Amino acid sequence: MHRLKVVVACSVIAMAGLPAVAQEDKPTPQPSETTETFGSWTVRCQKPSAQAPRTCEVLHTVQSQGNPIVQIAVGTPTGKETPLIVVQTPLGVLVSQPVAILKAQSGEPQLSVPFQTCLQIGCLAQLDIDHETLDGLASGQAAKLAFAERTGRSVEITIPLNGMSDALTRLRQG
Repeated sequence: MHRLKVVVACSVIAMAGLPAVAQEDKPTPQPSETTETFGSWTVRCQKPSAQAPRTCEVLHTVQSQGNPIVQIAVGTPTGKETPLIVVQTPLGVLVSQPVAILKAQSGEPQLSVPFQTCLQIGCLAQLDIDHETLDGLASGQAAKLAFAERTGRSVEITIPLNGMSDALTRLRQG
């Protein structure tokens, strides 16, 4: 009986090693999503399938108590050459007024981003933006996102810009 246990144990150990040897011959699958952090900004790249092109975006999320409040993202959609800036706000905003991106210190407007739609995740404002304007935005220390609630009350959220310039450089490298 003791000999049977030893044979069974050796067989299990030998079989456990077989899949590992077989896996060595297969190429390691590439991750479908990668992220890199640059200061307060993240570069996220996704490749949903082997046939799909790799797409990347630069993003920053403002959270309160672990929940996202506002997200700003920049990327170039597949088939386009012009970057797109997308701002996601909570539901309950006054969509007839665009999101304003202001210089934090002076309050001077830099961009006006019109709302496009609202989904379960929040409302989305978006705008095609040229590289020069993006670089100008990234050159500051902070910006403010300003939008109005449905009641008309104004909301301003400060967005740190540290790392945005480096993140945009990485985005352009692909």
